[in-house]
Order: sequence, then C-alpha cells, then structure tokens
Amino acid sequence: LQLEMEAKRLFIQHSDRVKSLDLHPTEPWLLVSLLNGEVAIWNHQTKENVRTFKVCDAPVRAAVFVPREGWVVTGSDDKLVRVYNYITGEFLHQFQAHEDFVRCIAVHPTQSFILTCGDDKLIKQWNWDNEWALQQTFGGHDHYVMQIASIPMIPTHSHRLHSTKT
Repeated sequence: LQLEMEAKRLFIQHSDRVKSLDLHPTEPWLLVSLLNGEVAIWNHQTKENVRTFKVCDAPVRAAVFVPREGWVVTGSDDKLVRVYNYITGEFLHQFQAHEDFVRCIAVHPTQSFILTCGDDKLIKQWNWDNEWALQQTFGGHDHYVMQIASIPMIPTHSHRLHSTKT
C-alpha cells in the first residue's frame, strides 16, 4: 500500500521555533506557540497575522483555543498558564500550574475545564467556572508528561494513573 499526498496549500512564515499548533473550529485560524515567548494567530486562508501575544520571556510550549469563551490559553516554561481574550488581546488571568515546564493543554469539549501536563510528571485538571481551581491531580508517571487529550468523561474522584511500559 503506497500513500500519496499532495500539498494543496503552502504556508510559509519565518518565525521562531514552533512549539504547538491549534486550529480554531469555525474561523480559518491557526494558533502557534513559539520558543521566543509569543503566540500568534494566523489566518491560514489569507496568510495574514490576526494577532500576536507576547506571553513571557520563556518558551510557550502549549497554546489552545477555547472558542466558547473567546480565549487563548497558554502554558510555558515559567510554569504558568495564562488566559487571553483572542478578539481584544486582553490579558485575563494567570496561575502557576506546575512545578516545572507546562508541556501541553487540552480543553474539555463540553465542561468548563482544561487539563495541563508537564515536566513535574503530573496531569492536572483546572475549572475556570470555579476561579481556575485545581480539581484533580493525576500522578504516577515515571517521566515528563508531554502530551494529553481531553475525553468527554473524566471521573469526579481522584485516581492515580500508572504508566505502563511496552
């Protein structure tokens, strides 16, 4: 079986190293987080910059859209999660999420929380309807947690997740 793929569009933009990407579900927007501490929203149809945020002086390893709130949420090497209004560019909130680099953020598809993970070997659940309160911590990992995805059902009581080696 041979797969052939043809690039229909080429989008070239010189930037600092890209650490994460997210696509907006209804707008033609691509969100990129960068090593230089910035995040940028690009219109992938017109190839124009919609907005750029200077988040911090550390690498921003994670950035996601929260379309139902009009937010961009970022996670960076300074251990902080920051929230911005992506229409106005207004900074809204920040909190220390981990004891080491924040590697990835996932948004729950229907509930008011995000999951974060990082080099402190933890996954954490944060509720924005409750002033960004920490709801759960998932531990037991032997190494950095570098990727996470949200699923519709997360248990409401604490669990200790265990890594399996294959």
